[in-house]
Amino acid sequence: MRLFTFCVCFAFLGACGDDDDTPRMDGGADALVNGCPSHEDPIAMPGDDVDGDTYETFAAPFLERFCTRCHSSTLEGDFARGGAPEGLDWDLEAEVRENAEYLRYVIGVSNEMPPIGTRPSCDERRRFVRWVDVGAP
Repeated sequence: MRLFTFCVCFAFLGACGDDDDTPRMDGGADALVNGCPSHEDPIAMPGDDVDGDTYETFAAPFLERFCTRCHSSTLEGDFARGGAPEGLDWDLEAEVRENAEYLRYVIGVSNEMPPIGTRPSCDERRRFVRWVDVGAP
């Protein structure tokens, strides 16, 4: 009976986790956070090649796809913004540039944003981090 109870509990615990059921490990340089590597350290330096990634060609479309459903200057009120604070509007280039390091953290280090809906792949998260690291061209 104890083995059965242990197996049932273990099965339930294994099913718990993030909405997307990806594994989560914390700690260590190569740790996965919400299923993706945490890029705490820089992965590029200002002046490095960005393969054509600029605000216009990469960051704006990325943010439009994954972030502006809550973080948009056209949305008002907590309900419409999905809880996103007023003033963090990723449809405004000036706001993005002013908050680039914050965006880098929530997208590519803690991998916590977006919390629901369509989420960027690990490669897309890494690409965003690289864009910030090279100076957000």
